[in-house]
Amino acid sequence: MKHPQTERQLFNLLNYDLLKFFCDDVAECESEETPATIMIAYQRDLQQKEFNFFDQVQFRILYDKEVIVGVNPINVVFKSKSCGFDINVVKEMVVKIAAIYGTDDSRVINDPELKNFAKGGCRIFWTIGDGDSFISIENRENEGLMFSILFFNNLLSDNDLQIMMSRKSCTI
Repeated sequence: MKHPQTERQLFNLLNYDLLKFFCDDVAECESEETPATIMIAYQRDLQQKEFNFFDQVQFRILYDKEVIVGVNPINVVFKSKSCGFDINVVKEMVVKIAAIYGTDDSRVINDPELKNFAKGGCRIFWTIGDGDSFISIENRENEGLMFSILFFNNLLSDNDLQIMMSRKSCTI
């Protein structure tokens, strides 16, 4: 079930309008195939950093080889070209996201210094709605700090999703 009020609040935290991702040329940066799915990632550099840290955004679209009709899951991942990060960036993100969605599912917010998160291999996440979508902040050992919106398409109105995907077919 969609929750338009909280979805808009999340989008308002961002400088970049995710619905415009496919407005200009965007390059495929990665693909992965399994027997059942194909994942294609598209990436663009951001002109203005998100949360004063992330300078790249990826859309990862999953295609199910068995199902031809329906909406393909879209995951949005914010990344940085920089390897290190300031834990204060994470603290600020946690506070802003918690103001919308409450305490994170992982209860990391109960550790105000985020000691375990800073060490790596830790993920802070929120379930949105009835599990239709998820938000996560991860510190991955080889990839650094990442902010993800999983099943982003479930947060969009049918009209917004249709407009965004029509732009995709025009640019790719």
